[in-house]
Amino acid sequence: MLVFTLTMCKDMTKPKRYKYSSQRQKIISILSGARIHPTASMLYDEIKKDIPNVSMGTVYRNLKVLIEQGIVKKLDFGTSSDRFELKRDPHHHFICKVCEGITDIEIPKDISLIPKLEDSYNFSIQSCDMVFYGVCENCKNKETKENK
Repeated sequence: MLVFTLTMCKDMTKPKRYKYSSQRQKIISILSGARIHPTASMLYDEIKKDIPNVSMGTVYRNLKVLIEQGIVKKLDFGTSSDRFELKRDPHHHFICKVCEGITDIEIPKDISLIPKLEDSYNFSIQSCDMVFYGVCENCKNKETKENK
């Protein structure tokens, strides 16, 4: 799990001349402890518990800054809302078509796939994102119980 300290957050805001903000620190804190990939609305609800006067616009502006800084990644998989996560080592995602939950998937790199594609198509591949779609364990269990 990636953890950003207060000092790290302050240091990360310096290169692009952004002042430190408690709202940005709170977003980082929430994302670093999140098991899910929250929407902006979910982040807003969580931040509001500690910073009652925060607005949804403030959350969106701070997410934009964190994305520009390369700290946060916006995930747009065609679900009803964009999701957010801290940038970390490359990984893939599973999206449940029932609840729209997103789960990180660690897959060992198949080192032969990228060179084969590069040779076949004369590409220079920089990165790869795979997304798997299906039904998560919780939704499968609910479906099984409902069918009994």
